[in-house]
Amino acid sequence: MSNSRLRDKLLELETYPEDLTGSIREVMDMKERPLKPWERPFMILCCVVLGMMLIGAAFMVATDLPGPISKAPTYIIIGFAFAVLLLCCLLVLILLSLKRGTWRLRDDQFATYAGAGFVFYMYLGSMTTNRAPGGWDIGAYIVFAVLLLVVRIQASELRLREHMLRNELALAKLAELITDRTPLDPKHSQH
Repeated sequence: MSNSRLRDKLLELETYPEDLTGSIREVMDMKERPLKPWERPFMILCCVVLGMMLIGAAFMVATDLPGPISKAPTYIIIGFAFAVLLLCCLLVLILLSLKRGTWRLRDDQFATYAGAGFVFYMYLGSMTTNRAPGGWDIGAYIVFAVLLLVVRIQASELRLREHMLRNELALAKLAELITDRTPLDPKHSQH
């Protein structure tokens, strides 16, 4: 059973006001949403590309190991290992998402933060070796800056919606308690 079906069954068990059930589903869909029909083929294509990149990296290391390592700065060698690890993690995330049939907001966050960390590491490494950033470097900085902003905006929106939903649920419970309240004092019941 997928998480979205389990979530729907749990929502059916708990009695919420009808106007809040849609809000609850909306907030839960922000955290984990079903894959759109066009995303499956795109994710499969990404898996193929990532797999080919990993096989190419392994082939490059196996065939040209002594040459590039002796000439490359240390930060490039560490960056290469980090990039391979990042590609493996992205491949696992995409495969798990395909298996579940959903995409989670925290997967977006992990991929974006890991990519931004890699770009920042390479920037610091290039600055310590006095290499000026080129066009590709600046493009990567801009792309990951925009992605970080988008991820932070999504996380802030989710927190805001969760907070609003908590308040709406508390108000609904309070309204329910007020309507179900029986007077405790007999003097008040005679009025």
